[in-house]
Amino acid sequence: MSTPLADYTAAPQQLKVRAKLNLRVGPSTATTRVGRARPGEVLSADQLLDAEPYLNSSHWYRQTGTGFLFWAGGVEPGSAARPAPPLSMVVNQRSDGSIQPLSEAKIKLIFGDFSFAPATPAGAVQITTPGWLAAHLASFSHPVLAAVHPAAITLHQKAIPSFQAAFDAIQAAGLADRILSFNGSFVPRHKGWNPASGLSAHSWGIAIDLNTAWNGYGKTPAPLGSLGSVQELLPHFAAQGFAWGGDFASPDVDGMHFELARLDV
Repeated sequence: MSTPLADYTAAPQQLKVRAKLNLRVGPSTATTRVGRARPGEVLSADQLLDAEPYLNSSHWYRQTGTGFLFWAGGVEPGSAARPAPPLSMVVNQRSDGSIQPLSEAKIKLIFGDFSFAPATPAGAVQITTPGWLAAHLASFSHPVLAAVHPAAITLHQKAIPSFQAAFDAIQAAGLADRILSFNGSFVPRHKGWNPASGLSAHSWGIAIDLNTAWNGYGKTPAPLGSLGSVQELLPHFAAQGFAWGGDFASPDVDGMHFELARLDV
C-alpha cells in the first residue's frame, strides 16, 4: 500500500545517493531488487510516495524513466535553491553554500551571556542573571505565524528584524500555507534536552521550530513538495542569515529548526 505525496514530473528531483542503495520493483524491502546505486551517484525521481517504513523514513522515490523505487532515506533530499546571503551579511558557510550555526561562544558574544540553573523538565534551564530577560527579549507577531499560533512569540530583540524579513518574504512568495505548526522559539534549555550538552540557540530566542510533526529531531526532513515540508521556506530564511537544522550532521539532523547565524547583528 502506497500513497503519492508529491509529483515531480514537470521538474524531476536530482538526488545524491548517500550509501549503497537498492532499486526495487515496489516501495518495500520485500520486493525484488533490480539494481543498485552507489554513493555519490545521482538519481532522478518523478514521484514521492509514502509506503513501507524503513529505519527513520517511510518515504520512497520513483525513478524517472524506469519506474523503479528507492528508499528516500538513502539519498540527500532535494531542496529548493538557496540564494547566497547578501555580501553585506556576515555568516559562516559550508562548502555547499549552506549556513553554519554559530558556536555557543559566538552566540554569547553577540546576543549576551547569562547565568543559569537547572530547571524542570530535565534539560531545561532557568536564566538567573537579574534583568537579562527584560533587557534582551521582546514579543513578536506576524500574520504568517498568527494563522497557526495566534499568540505573540518571544524572541531576542536583535533577532527580530531578521525574523520579520524572513516571514515577510515567505508571505510575499505565497508560501504562508506551508507553515502548518509553530513549535517553539524562546525555550531556555540544553540541546536535545540533554543536560550534558551545551545550551540550545532557543535559550537566546534566536531559533524557531516549525512543522515538527513532519520534521522530527533525528529524522529525515520531509522532502520538497510533500506535506509538512519546510524546504520551500529555506531560500527565504537563508537570505536572512538563518542556518537550517536539516543541514546538521546525523544523528542531530533537525528539519523543524531554523536559527539565526549572523555575525553582524
